[in-house]
Amino acid sequence: MLYRLQRNEFVFSPMSEMDVVMGENSDIEGNDEFIQPVALLMDELKSEETAVRVESMKRLGTIALALGPERTRNELVPFLQSSLDEEDEVLTALAEEITSLLEYVGGAPHGYILLPLLEGLVSAEETYVRNTALDAFELIIKDMPEAHLKEHLTPAIQRLASGDWFSKKSSASVLIVALSSRVNEASEMEMSVKQAIMTEALRMFAALAVDETPLVRKAVANNLVKLIPLVDVSIRDQQLNTLCSQLAADPQDSVRLLAVEPVTVLMEKCSMVEFNALVPLFLALASDNSWRIRFMVAKLYGRLAAALVNGNNASVNVLDIYCALMRDAEAEVRSAACSQITSVSSVIPASITEDKIISSARTLLSDPSAHVRAALALQLNQVSKVLGSDSSVKLVLPMVLQLLRDESSDVRLNVISRLEVIVEVIGIDQLAASLLPAIVALAEDRQWRVRQTIIEYIPELSSHLGRAFFEEKLAKLAISWLNDAVFAVRETAVDSVKRIIQQFGSEWTVNSGLLQQLLEYAQHRNYLRRMTLLSALSQTCCVVETPVITAQFVPILEKLASDPIANVRFNVAKALQAIVPILIAASECNEVLRAPIVPMLQELQRDADSDVRDHATLALNIIPVF
Repeated sequence: MLYRLQRNEFVFSPMSEMDVVMGENSDIEGNDEFIQPVALLMDELKSEETAVRVESMKRLGTIALALGPERTRNELVPFLQSSLDEEDEVLTALAEEITSLLEYVGGAPHGYILLPLLEGLVSAEETYVRNTALDAFELIIKDMPEAHLKEHLTPAIQRLASGDWFSKKSSASVLIVALSSRVNEASEMEMSVKQAIMTEALRMFAALAVDETPLVRKAVANNLVKLIPLVDVSIRDQQLNTLCSQLAADPQDSVRLLAVEPVTVLMEKCSMVEFNALVPLFLALASDNSWRIRFMVAKLYGRLAAALVNGNNASVNVLDIYCALMRDAEAEVRSAACSQITSVSSVIPASITEDKIISSARTLLSDPSAHVRAALALQLNQVSKVLGSDSSVKLVLPMVLQLLRDESSDVRLNVISRLEVIVEVIGIDQLAASLLPAIVALAEDRQWRVRQTIIEYIPELSSHLGRAFFEEKLAKLAISWLNDAVFAVRETAVDSVKRIIQQFGSEWTVNSGLLQQLLEYAQHRNYLRRMTLLSALSQTCCVVETPVITAQFVPILEKLASDPIANVRFNVAKALQAIVPILIAASECNEVLRAPIVPMLQELQRDADSDVRDHATLALNIIPVF
């Protein structure tokens, strides 16, 4: 709050912020009627109530606007810097508001004024305060004039990097990346100045990489990934290789864990000479005592597959390490290695994939961990694209069939989700002979999610098999799914039937007997099956010919409109809402609308159930007056 002086006595009455912004600037600057805003802010910051101090921080923009740029730079910012609060809530409020001060100190040309204040905030022990202040710091760096990068920003980062607390040094590692990025974007800066700044940035980063505090080294490893692309190739290889080597050999496994990705990124970008020097480092990480590090190596192996194989190192040696990860003692490592099978196989000769990758994968078919088998199931179908038809039939198909019979539903689901890939590779003959029996068996799986996934896949499978094969092998099965005990499966079955009708055509649907089998559900004793039929009529009416609707659908609806179950009658009204617009569009159907549809809806309007009446009215309102 701002307060007025009246009659030479302190009479405290609040001034609105709007008063300050709109009309009181000149008074605040020179009229003794007003207490200086900085003094008032100081009083509030000294309040014993944390909430008062927090609120004062949230009003910094108003105070700065009232003071003007010069006094904000000369009075407000130094005051804030000299009175940094120890309460995290107050520091958080200041960190959140500090970016708004940039325009009040005079914009980007004066942004350096805020650097000492930001230094204090990024030194805070509270993580949220530090991260919020770092975000603000980075925003100010982006707009900072190029001349200030060396004059103001670099010294600020140097002070942080040489600080005593881990928070200062950790923040310095983040800001070194921001500085390097800004230097790279500097279009008017002399090359010698750029090189001097980058040299100093790398020197500071290297010093932080060997800091005695593990938290600092972790921050360096975490930020090294972002720094690597910003360093010029001429100086990157030697200096960054040394950094990676130090971090990868760190006594703390948490640091080594974070070093895996920088090593990977550097190997992707460095010269062949330096690449060869880094391979032993990467392989050492792959055999680290910590399973978490081996897990990270396995997870990133696919990214390096092409580079590793194309280097001067024997691909067999590299693949031996990868296969060792697939046989690791920890299930998490084996799962991560399995997730990279396709990536690795796609960049090596098919013969090596068969000899090494597939043979290692085969041992995982009976892995005790379902997670490993599930990860393998996601990849095997994809590998078939790499191997081709003959090798896939010989090597991959037997493994896929075994996984389709796996005791874990997650494994079976993962295989099913990628079936279309192997189907495209092996061809229709092998599909019908080998894969189809397993697929049909899964349609009756005890896990409803497996049944649902198979049902979703059947229309696509039918497109490969053709009409005749579908009629012979799958038509009755497709209808039987409508009788499933699980509602979600029945809904999926309805959608599957719709897609099949859309695929093979309305005429085929009638001639094949599929529609007749569907309509027989109108006689089912279980009302849920009758409701499933109505759902099917609602969804398929848009993919069949109009005569099918008038001759087949409408009589069924007329019969079920008098069903003793209210939910069935309700679904009749909903089905009519879908069918009526189609009949209206076909002018020759006017007679069908007049009778029996209009009388049917009028009868439903008099139903005892309010929902039935409401939906019947909605359907009736669609029909124009004849």
